[in-house]
Amino acid sequence: MSRNWLSKKEFVDKYGYSNSTFNRRKEECLETQYRDAFIQPSKYELWIDEDIYQEFLIYKSKNRFKAKVKAAKNAVERW
Repeated sequence: MSRNWLSKKEFVDKYGYSNSTFNRRKEECLETQYRDAFIQPSKYELWIDEDIYQEFLIYKSKNRFKAKVKAAKNAVERW
């Protein structure tokens, strides 16, 4: 099975991320079970497994919706 690896530059260009957005999303991803999306074999080399990263985006989207539903339920319960 071949992996879809992107360098940081290729990734940022493809996804249209600024450096700050890239760093924020990277930190978010590293705190989840999808941390394997980022491979850093040396201080100056970073590779992103795009397939795993896309799974992270789906996970992030699902949890965003769940968080909104939970917040809405909490707001209703407070009334």
